[in-house]
Amino acid sequence: TYGALREAVDELNSRENEVAMISFTDVFPVRENVLEPFIRPDVKIVNVEGNAMNQFGKILRMETGVKFSHSINRYDGRPFTSAYIADAYEVIKND
Repeated sequence: TYGALREAVDELNSRENEVAMISFTDVFPVRENVLEPFIRPDVKIVNVEGNAMNQFGKILRMETGVKFSHSINRYDGRPFTSAYIADAYEVIKND
């Protein structure tokens, strides 16, 4: 997911969006304050995850208390592409 997400962030920023990413290499344990630098009222936090149930997102919420604005999921057996992520973001960015 990292490569597709990195490309999607670059593409979205080239379209004059202000988008950043954080990627986790370890699933657990998660530091309680890991998302603190990114939490502001004007920041929308979107979980991008390759399953239908947001499993890692639930762990993050449980450990940090942070709720995601939206999730972009893919669970059809195909890998994420940057276009899939960027298109999904364009749909949810104004919610």
